[in-house]
Amino acid sequence: MTNNLVDNHELTFSLRINFLVVLLALFVIMLIGNAWVNDDAYITFRTIDNFINGYGLRWNVIERVQAYTNPLWMFVLSGFYFFTREIYFTSLIVSIFISVLTVYLVVFQIAKSAFSALLALVILISSKAFLHYSASGLENPLTNVLIVLFFLVYFKIYLEQAVHKRQTIFLLAFIAGLAILNRMDNLLIFMPALLLILWENRSWKNTALMMAGFIPFIVWELFSLIYYGFLFPNTAYAKLGGEIPHYKLALQGIVYLVESFLRDPITLFTIAIAFLVPFWTKQRQLWPLVLGILLTVIYVVNVGGDFMSGRFLSTPLLGSVIVLSQMSWLGYQTTWSQLKSKLSLLILVLSMCSLMTYLSPINWIEKPYEFVRARVLETFPEHFLYVPRPVEDRAKHLGQKRRVVMFNVSNEKGIYYPLTGLWLATKGIDVPTIHFWANEGQLARQSQEKVYIKGAVGFFGFYAGPDVHVIDLFGLSDPLLARLPPSRVWRVGHLERTFPQGYLESIKQKQNLLVDQKLAHLYDQLRLVTQGDLFDPNRWRAIWFLNFGHWSH
Repeated sequence: MTNNLVDNHELTFSLRINFLVVLLALFVIMLIGNAWVNDDAYITFRTIDNFINGYGLRWNVIERVQAYTNPLWMFVLSGFYFFTREIYFTSLIVSIFISVLTVYLVVFQIAKSAFSALLALVILISSKAFLHYSASGLENPLTNVLIVLFFLVYFKIYLEQAVHKRQTIFLLAFIAGLAILNRMDNLLIFMPALLLILWENRSWKNTALMMAGFIPFIVWELFSLIYYGFLFPNTAYAKLGGEIPHYKLALQGIVYLVESFLRDPITLFTIAIAFLVPFWTKQRQLWPLVLGILLTVIYVVNVGGDFMSGRFLSTPLLGSVIVLSQMSWLGYQTTWSQLKSKLSLLILVLSMCSLMTYLSPINWIEKPYEFVRARVLETFPEHFLYVPRPVEDRAKHLGQKRRVVMFNVSNEKGIYYPLTGLWLATKGIDVPTIHFWANEGQLARQSQEKVYIKGAVGFFGFYAGPDVHVIDLFGLSDPLLARLPPSRVWRVGHLERTFPQGYLESIKQKQNLLVDQKLAHLYDQLRLVTQGDLFDPNRWRAIWFLNFGHWSH
């Protein structure tokens, strides 16, 4: 019997070396080939540019408004931008490095066996929700690595080692606090584990230790209240405070999941399987993570999902991959016969992953030749192959090649990649300034006109520079519009506001010229909070009024 057993260490070593050389290299190639930057990322980038150039953490330099939802990501990129003074390559290089580190930790530190590591890696490569947003200029990579670090400490130290429990509690809370600082809604995936840890180690001292771990987030919230006048980013008021009935948001959230399943079935399939693993394997330690995944998915549905296909599912997808990587049925110790059976099953699963991703039903909506072409381009990004039309003509055709907008949810990577893809930069093309929104911003920088009204403000605002005041129709960066009801036609993340009479003149002349008296009073309070002296008593009364008082539209 002993002769039939596979040597544990030899198998582990050989397989893991192969993973490192082949599969991890494949992930890096796929990641670089799919790297792109979208317009929303440049909303944060404009704040970074203003911050590093001495204007403060501001979108429009005249007022203190938090137009970004990702403070930690903003600070990380600011540190690099201070030295590079270039944001496109800087953001992508940082994203790629962090994403590769994330996958490395999952494969070589969290996964219980070589087989579960292989399964995890192939799912991550196959998932559009994970791959497309691992290098897009957004904060997803930083969230991902913090999730992996948290559950690495949770599984490997907290559960397996009885010593240093208090230090571990602090470390787990600190990692979770950083993730929440990156995005507040990240709390949900950590909350069940944190509550369980607190219950198992209930004492005033341990509670204080856990609270101490959240000090970075608490300090930020205090700073946010003092500097901006609010505990939440302006984007939260713009996207979630629009008086849209909850049932409509929830319905759109369900539609978001349906769209994701049609476009990227492997992501939701993996999440669904992860929900079943604790029942199947009887591994109780997985319950906190599975409950965190469930809470995250419920939250995504309740807020209506997002307009970016798959973006808000990358977190539950990564959590689900961690769950699958903990499955003990893929252990090392086995006979050659059992090994062959497991390999056959694994090959079948991996083949299904690839087929589910690239033969998604939504693709058949396109014309047959577009379907075939799209599959090739998704597998091998177009700049591996050729540039199909002159670069100067690309802006005219933006979105025509691979854009499929379904249920008000769009393939953002398919829209922006032709003009912001990293491989386009290797052709010597100046990306993303070839994007027509960036071109408009450059023209605005040189123009005598210094106030503009825009719907898509990222590229435009960044390239327009600090001297141009950009009014965002969707209210993401505008304190007044964010607090007004949206128009009757809306899309998640794009709640266009009706422009108040006299508002443009108010911005241009830097005084309150609003016609509506109630809005004029609200605007007075907002101007005091966002433009007044930080410690003016009147400003703090306005902060109290806007956060806790009663005002109506």
